[in-house]
Amino acid sequence: VRPGAPPHWPAVAGQLNNRAKATPARREVETAAETGAVIWTSFDRRGPEESRHWALKMVTVAANTGQKLELHHSNAEKTVYALRTMGRAPITTLGERVSRPTVVSLAGREMLRIYLKNGTWELVCEEGGYYLWCDTGDVKFELPQLGAKAELLSVKDSAVASGKVQEQPFVYEDAFDLLLVRP
Repeated sequence: VRPGAPPHWPAVAGQLNNRAKATPARREVETAAETGAVIWTSFDRRGPEESRHWALKMVTVAANTGQKLELHHSNAEKTVYALRTMGRAPITTLGERVSRPTVVSLAGREMLRIYLKNGTWELVCEEGGYYLWCDTGDVKFELPQLGAKAELLSVKDSAVASGKVQEQPFVYEDAFDLLLVRP
């Protein structure tokens, strides 16, 4: 950690579908999700150009099973719903596979392409290795900074299973599993 260096937390949040791209300072998000939040955090207090230890996370909608909403108000600026039925556990994030990916770029560099609308995912970089977690299975993803091929391994109970070199795009097969991707 560099002494006196500021933390870096670029974030985009709100109604994401009202803009083709959400582009506040040095970050860009393209997504089919209507609402959500995307945050990138540096653990080594370096910016996106030089950090080797960071996390990138997106969360979108969440609803209880059986929850019912009713449109209360809508205009070009916002849509507000009223909760009519609370529903019950488990919570769902309504993740679905799509053909047009969510693309997150930082400092002009594409970090991740994930073919998912809604849902929740997290990508962590540790010294060049990438850990991906997602709440929706059978989803394609790409890590453009790795090139055409990389090694894909699953992590279960803190143990890394043997993997194999695969071509991008990769497939995140099982919801809630942890994958390790290495160059």
